[in-house]
Amino acid sequence: MKKSIKIFVIISGLVLLSNVPPIRWIVYFGKDHVYSTAQGVIFEELPAFGAPYKNVESNFIKYKYLLADKGDTILYRTFSKNALKFWNWYDYLYHPRYKLPYMNKDEMPKRNEKIYELYRQRYDSLQGINR
Repeated sequence: MKKSIKIFVIISGLVLLSNVPPIRWIVYFGKDHVYSTAQGVIFEELPAFGAPYKNVESNFIKYKYLLADKGDTILYRTFSKNALKFWNWYDYLYHPRYKLPYMNKDEMPKRNEKIYELYRQRYDSLQGINR
C-alpha cells in the first residue's frame, strides 16, 4: 500500500511541476501553431522565430479591420488538445489560443488567393506602399 502511495505522489508531483512556469516554458518552447479563418487565410505562431501568439492576435485584428466587409471574423485553431500531454494542461485551461474554436485541418478551406490579394492591397494602401 505504501509503495502505491509513493508512486501516486511522485506522478502527481511530476504533473504539477511540469505546469509550473520555469519548467513549463522550457517544455513548451518552440511549438508552432497554425490558425485559419473560414475563408482559408492562415496565421502562424512561430515562437522560436520571434512570432508569438500576440502577433497572431494583432495580425488577425488588422485582417478583420481591413476586410470587415468580407464577414470573415472568426479565427480557428487547427490543432487539437491532447489530454495525455499533461505538461500542457495549464495552457489548455488558461491560454487564449485554446479558447478559440477548433477546425480540423482536413476541413480547412484552401487558400483564397483573391482574399490574400485584397488584404495585401488594403494593407499596402494604409502603409503608403505602391507595388
